[in-house]
Amino acid sequence: METGGGNPGDLPGIFSESATERLNPESLQSILADPEGNPFEIILPDDKIDIKDLADEAADLRSKYETCEQVYLWACRKLGCTPVTPFIRNINQELCNLDDYGLGERGTKALSVSLIINTSIIRLQLASNAIGANGTYSICNMLKENCFITELVLDSNDIGSFGAECISKMCEDNRSIKYLSLQNNDFGDQDAQVLCDGIKGSLTLEYLDLSKNKFCETQAIGQLINQNESLKTLKLHYNMLRLDGMKAVISGLKENVSLKHIDLSWNGIEKMHCNELAEVLIANNTLQQLNVNNNRICPTGAMTLVRGLQNNESITSFHINGNPIGEDGFTAIVSAIIYNTRNVIEHLEYPKLDFPAKETVEMMKELSQMKKSSQSDHNFQFCC
Repeated sequence: METGGGNPGDLPGIFSESATERLNPESLQSILADPEGNPFEIILPDDKIDIKDLADEAADLRSKYETCEQVYLWACRKLGCTPVTPFIRNINQELCNLDDYGLGERGTKALSVSLIINTSIIRLQLASNAIGANGTYSICNMLKENCFITELVLDSNDIGSFGAECISKMCEDNRSIKYLSLQNNDFGDQDAQVLCDGIKGSLTLEYLDLSKNKFCETQAIGQLINQNESLKTLKLHYNMLRLDGMKAVISGLKENVSLKHIDLSWNGIEKMHCNELAEVLIANNTLQQLNVNNNRICPTGAMTLVRGLQNNESITSFHINGNPIGEDGFTAIVSAIIYNTRNVIEHLEYPKLDFPAKETVEMMKELSQMKKSSQSDHNFQFCC
C-alpha cells in the first residue's frame, strides 16, 4: 500500500504519538469526531477519484472542513493514504520542502486538494517523490486555482509525456509561477515541443531548469528562447544537445532580449556553433552569464569565440572550464578581454593549465591589474 512517504518516525498515528501532537487540536478533534472515521486509519485506497471531483467534494464540505489542514486530513482519509507530518508542520509557512518523502500519486492528490485553499505556501518543493504523470496532473490542476505559489520544484519524478502536457497547459493558464525546476524527468525531444509550446507563452516565468533530461536535436527549445520574453535564467546542463539542437538554442539567443543567465554545460558545442555563439556575444547585450563548461570546445573553437568577446559589453561571468582549449585558446580569450576595454567580465572560469608559459602568466596579471584599476564594484576572479 502506498503511503505519504518519509521515515517511519514521521508517519503520524501509526508509528508515533508525538506526530499527532503537532496537529492543530481543534482540527484534529473535528476530524476524529467525524462519523466517517479516523484520518489515520488504514483503509483501502481509492485511485479512481479524479482531482477535480475530489476538489468539488471538498468544496461541498467546506463548512465542515474550513482550513487547509482539515481538508488535507479529510483527503488523506478519502484516498487511503497516510498524512505527511512535515506538510502539516509547514502548512502555514512560505516554504514547504517535501523532497524525498515518497508521496506517490495518491499522496500528491491529497496534497493538491488542500493546497487549492492554501494562501501561505509560496515555495513548494516536491523533488524525488515518484508522483508520476497523474501526480503532476493533480499539481497542475491545483495551480490553476492557487495564485500564491510562485516556486515549484518537480525534479526526478518520472513525469513522462502526459505530465509534460499538464505542465504546458498549466504554464499557459497560471500567472503566478516564476520559478519552475523540472530536472531529471527523462524528457526527450518528443516532449520538448509540448513543454515549450506552453512555456513560451508564459508572461511570468523567470527561472526554468530543464537540466539532466534527454533533449538532443529538438528545435523547440530554440523557439522557446526566441519567443519568450519573461525568462531570465535557463538551465540546460547535462542534456544531449548537439548539431541541430544546439544550433537552434544559439539562434534563439540572437533574438532573445530577456535572458540573463544560460547554462549550456555538459552538452556538445561544435566549431560551427562557436562561430554562431560569437555572433550572439556581439548582438546580444542582455546576457550576463554564459556557461559552456565541458562541451568539447577545441582551441580553434575558443579562438572563434574571441571575436564575440572582443565586442561584448554585457557578459559578467564566462565559464569555459572542462574544454580542451589548450593554452593557445586560453591566451586568445584573455587577450580578447584585455583588448575590449568596454568589457564587464568579473568572473572567468577556465581549464587548469599545469605549466603555463611566462607570457601567459604575465597576460593574466595584466588582466587582473586592469580590472583592479577600473571602476568595477566587484573584484575580478580567475577560476579553474
